Amino acid sequence: MQKDMTSISVGERLGLDVEDEREIRSHLEDLYAGVFTPEAIVAHQDEWVGRSAAEWALNVVKPLISDGGRILDVGCGYGSFVLLARQAGYDAYGFDLSKFEVSIAQKRAGRLFPTLDAQSVFRTMDATRFHGHGNGYDAITLWNVLEHVPNHRRLLRDCAALLNPGGRIFLVCPNYFAFRMEAHYHVPWSPWLWFSRKWAREHLIAHSKDPRFFEESIYYTTNWSVLFCLWRLKLHVFNIDRTLPLLPPVLKTSHVREHFRIVCQHLNPLSPSTVLMVEKPKE
Repeated sequence: MQKDMTSISVGERLGLDVEDEREIRSHLEDLYAGVFTPEAIVAHQDEWVGRSAAEWALNVVKPLISDGGRILDVGCGYGSFVLLARQAGYDAYGFDLSKFEVSIAQKRAGRLFPTLDAQSVFRTMDATRFHGHGNGYDAITLWNVLEHVPNHRRLLRDCAALLNPGGRIFLVCPNYFAFRMEAHYHVPWSPWLWFSRKWAREHLIAHSKDPRFFEESIYYTTNWSVLFCLWRLKLHVFNIDRTLPLLPPVLKTSHVREHFRIVCQHLNPLSPSTVLMVEKPKE
């Protein structure tokens, strides 16, 4: 039997109250009208506003970032990852383009950390204009953000500039040159749609979807465009848990021989998603 949400404490819900959850549901229904099914909206709220996605992300970051490290979550949304990171002892911050989502994140922070200046932790900001806003981060996280930024190459360059030497970027984004289910509309996607946004629009309409969100909020990212950008920035590229180098100079012939299949999966231009950990050289 599902637990009555009114009986779950604000602390258990990571700083949300019942009214917040109603407002968030209404916001998601407006934002994703013609994109998500009602069931997908519920699942999205549970995963990305709740704890599950944030807990996965924190488990990825914790082994690689020292206690108390300074973290910036780009596209922080409703703040779940930043809040969990702060509970774990990190000096975590986040920004997002959505004023509504940032306002919810600030309310959550105020409830969970009453002495904290929530407006300094969560800020409304455009990812294309944040260069120079602070520096000295030990980690920057980009959880499904790059595909919503008009120029993901510029964003990666700006993130690299804000990192401390030895600092790390954690990123996940869909590959729009792949055979997969589209990450937002959940309809079949093919590489040929990458060649023309007009074809993609017609494809969405053919599946009874409203293409407005695609036209306004989705920009193509591909596995190779991200990898090539990171290589041009002279960053060290690894798989998400840093157990395997993926590009020169850290990738060696011995790694390819020993882990050929895994390396090929990450470098495959048709890989459905780009999931990487990137390290700024110390020298």
